[in-house]
Amino acid sequence: MPRTGSSGVTLLTGAGFTKTFGGYLGSEMWARIFNQPEAQQYPRIRRKMLSDLNFESVYSHVVESPRYTPVEKHSFTVAIQNAYKSMHDYLLSEDMTLIREATAACHSIVSRFAATNERPGFVFTLNQDLFIERWFEDVGQSVIIMPGIKPGPRWFNPGSGPWIDSTAHLPNKADVKKIMETFYTKNDKRLIYLKLHGSYGWKRVGGPKIGDLMIIGKAKSKLIKREPVLRWYFRLFEEVLSRAKMLVVIGYGFGDKHINKVILRNSRLMMSVICPLEPKVFKSNLLRQGAVGRKLWKKVANYYQGDIRDLYYRDTRELTLDGQTYFSNLSAR
Repeated sequence: MPRTGSSGVTLLTGAGFTKTFGGYLGSEMWARIFNQPEAQQYPRIRRKMLSDLNFESVYSHVVESPRYTPVEKHSFTVAIQNAYKSMHDYLLSEDMTLIREATAACHSIVSRFAATNERPGFVFTLNQDLFIERWFEDVGQSVIIMPGIKPGPRWFNPGSGPWIDSTAHLPNKADVKKIMETFYTKNDKRLIYLKLHGSYGWKRVGGPKIGDLMIIGKAKSKLIKREPVLRWYFRLFEEVLSRAKMLVVIGYGFGDKHINKVILRNSRLMMSVICPLEPKVFKSNLLRQGAVGRKLWKKVANYYQGDIRDLYYRDTRELTLDGQTYFSNLSAR
């Protein structure tokens, strides 16, 4: 079965990817945050959340408004942090069904985007969970890395056993510059995993003790530019998509303007979407964005309606007939 890798095909995942395995979508994250005591104990935050069901919008409002006290802002940040922790407690668990399904997904789907020649393969994600870090297993010569990220021991492919260290320290501006200079000099079959919006467990050296580097809210582009490693990651995203022929999209609802702008910039780039929604519902959701949504819909070259678990057998990790057909069609384009 042909692989994808650097043949002009790359992968972009959103919350819907890990929703399959127990992750939260935006509405579910809102509920988890709303139920946290740190959010409930402040009436103004509670009222704001009741009036706005978009937790990212609420976050931007709270942290940017002078009407909220530093204590309220801190408490709401802790509420968000705890909500993410509740998701990770499950995603990093030792539930045997989860382990089989998660490792099979990484082996059968994610690893297919590793490089097949002199250039690395790329997987971009908007997710801030540690699903890939926990459950990815090296396949052949494919090794997944996050350039510039210095994680704790057993960060990748820890196998069975508890997650021991979920903290990674980020490079400063000078370190990022050095990494950039040698990034394309390695001739191997790397799979580059880039978290465009930061991650749970990412800490700046000398940064605040409360709060990980997770880009949420309405001002994502502005926040990305402030962090050297994320600024570089986004430039890589722009560079890779500028020459890509096909973007496989799993679990992204096209709600981020800065991401959509990059996708639309390359007139030759087409999209292959894997989504459980009926095509007419997916299309309707896109068209609510007006002209941008219409342009995105025209880029859909392939649409697989279903669960990604339909593409592989969880025990053998071999592709199902649907999976074989999907990747054959993808390679043929």
